[in-house]
Amino acid sequence: MVKTDLKSEVELQENDPGPPSNPLLLPIFDFQVLSLLAAGSIFACLARLGLTALFTAPVQAEQVFPLVWVQGTGCFLYGLIVRKQKQFEAFWPALYVALRVGFAGGIATFATWQLQSFQAFSNFQGVDQPGIKYATTGLSQLFTTVCTTFFSLHFGRHVGDHLGDFRHRIKPIKPLLANLISVAAMGCWLAALLIFLLTSDYYSRGRNEILKLYMKDI
Repeated sequence: MVKTDLKSEVELQENDPGPPSNPLLLPIFDFQVLSLLAAGSIFACLARLGLTALFTAPVQAEQVFPLVWVQGTGCFLYGLIVRKQKQFEAFWPALYVALRVGFAGGIATFATWQLQSFQAFSNFQGVDQPGIKYATTGLSQLFTTVCTTFFSLHFGRHVGDHLGDFRHRIKPIKPLLANLISVAAMGCWLAALLIFLLTSDYYSRGRNEILKLYMKDI
């Protein structure tokens, strides 16, 4: 009897396709997922810039480097969203992907953390100080960020455990409303792209340099 139950459980796990947000269950170019993912990334970028500006102290003041607050916020939200995965998916699977990958994943920036750690170890600023200071500065970056990251992730999961299950109070989003929100989200992405193309000095300078490369042999 026990062997039969174990066999049935194994077969059930093998045949279980996973949650609705499983990438294997979503089309590669799903319009709702991609549009909400783009919009979530845009708002994540704005949130990251806002946190960086908020926690950047004057040069003369002692401060915890702003990246810690950015990483902590992103990992806290990530832990919270992952813990409430079933609730989000019961409402709209695409929303869960957008919040987890686009928003929470967009706020946290491990690439910037790696860059700043490398700069600290290598004395990128060229400050005249003993070599041991480079190592301690880099280790401080690594240790503080790693501790903040793991603490925030587990704290987010802990908060999610205490929020309760609200699936019985929500209904799946209606297809018409989902499509309207997806179109609006894609509109946000297109608006951000146009603003970058029309107003960004970086894009203008890059475009001019590319044109020079193409035109120099003509």
